[in-house]
Amino acid sequence: MAGRAEESDGKTEAGVRTVSLDGFTIAALRRHLAMLHVEQQAFGPSYVAFAVTATVYPHLCSA
Repeated sequence: MAGRAEESDGKTEAGVRTVSLDGFTIAALRRHLAMLHVEQQAFGPSYVAFAVTATVYPHLCSA
């Protein structure tokens, strides 16, 4: 802002939306997150997580 660089994801608060998902899709996302967890355990500290998963689906990550 004001001629200075500012780090941002490019989204405004107005662009945030809640999306309803059916049970089949939620189950598929949970399976995917479980697979990512297994991969993370297998690779250890060298595993690079895709951080958006926990940001976009925090309720799925905690369940």
